[in-house]
Amino acid sequence: MAQGEWLLFTDDDCLPTDRWISAYSNEIKSGAAKVLEGLTDAERPRKRFDEESPLNLHGGCLWSCNFAIEKKLFYEVGCFDEEFPFAAMEDLDFHRRVKSKEKIVFVPGAKVIHPWRIVKPFKGYKKWIFSNRYFMAKHNIKVDKSFRFLRIKILINQFFSSSALLVKYSFKGLGFFLEKIWFNVLMVFL
Repeated sequence: MAQGEWLLFTDDDCLPTDRWISAYSNEIKSGAAKVLEGLTDAERPRKRFDEESPLNLHGGCLWSCNFAIEKKLFYEVGCFDEEFPFAAMEDLDFHRRVKSKEKIVFVPGAKVIHPWRIVKPFKGYKKWIFSNRYFMAKHNIKVDKSFRFLRIKILINQFFSSSALLVKYSFKGLGFFLEKIWFNVLMVFL
């Protein structure tokens, strides 16, 4: 059990920079907020479409790989929901619950490097679907005409933006592109 008044989170594959703790410490001392998120970058530019890294260059994401929170608040909002069927969407769920109670301050000096991971195609979409269903039920998101219309807009946007990236990366990662499109098609019909 953590003994301090604040909790700092990072992933086991992240490399915090030398100023990571001191940047958070300085912001904590300022008393500006009870929730802080740091800058998350990759170690190099992306080379393939099927590489993923939870980048957070300007704030607004609160990925669990790089944030600090007052311990009391962490428990007040219910920690991370361990009922999610897979490791997908639990960050968004936590972010949503925290944001409803407190402001979140971006601390660019609290930087970690998160390596790119190559995603194997058609290994994740079922997990994404089950976790999205759980998230939607938990937050009372109704699957109605407006939801389906929104998902169609997301599908179209995803298709065109991802197609441009796929071309940029010379079709390296085509399988993952197809999986993302398939996932977005399925989300229309949840």
